Amino acid sequence: MEWSEEATLNFIESYRSKEILWDPKNPKYYNKIRKNDYWLALSEEFHISVEECKKKITLLLSALRREKAKMKKSRGTGTGEWK
Repeated sequence: MEWSEEATLNFIESYRSKEILWDPKNPKYYNKIRKNDYWLALSEEFHISVEECKKKITLLLSALRREKAKMKKSRGTGTGEWK
């Protein structure tokens, strides 16, 4: 599936609404059967497989971590010295 910016944002919003998939404080987070039902619902909503949904989330989280690392690295030490 080609992911447009709009489709990606819709996917993220739908994923966020399903707290059981990402929030370890959710009482159902560790229930594999219930969690799989939510992955299935997400996959049906976007007409892709569960594996593709999980892969997309993994890729998005990786991109987020890379961007956060870039931001942290660009701040430097704050000493004002150039190296």
